[in-house]
Amino acid sequence: MLIHLGDVEGGEEYIDTVVDCEKHIVRGNNDFFSDLPREEEFYIGKYKIFITHGHSYYVSLDPEYIREEGKARKADIVMFGHTDLFSKRWTRLTRVSEGVFLSRGRRAERAVI
Repeated sequence: MLIHLGDVEGGEEYIDTVVDCEKHIVRGNNDFFSDLPREEEFYIGKYKIFITHGHSYYVSLDPEYIREEGKARKADIVMFGHTDLFSKRWTRLTRVSEGVFLSRGRRAERAVI
């Protein structure tokens, strides 16, 4: 499974041709003319996943908006991008009520669940 948290910048078709598995890709703030969804919900086994780029939830300022959205959607895991900054605050898995809250940190890092 491939999960891309936005700013694919026109690379959707390329990813589709080289990645032969289930894909979940959302639109980021740099995907101006993309038809990708802004956010998506799906399951990995019994876990409900909510993914978004995060800019619409102001994740670079404060995680509270995305945390509340994840709780409202009853997500077990919330994933977002956008921050692009390395920070232990953003790269660790953090409990969000009953769920898990995850940001991928800087671009060179990838999260594997």
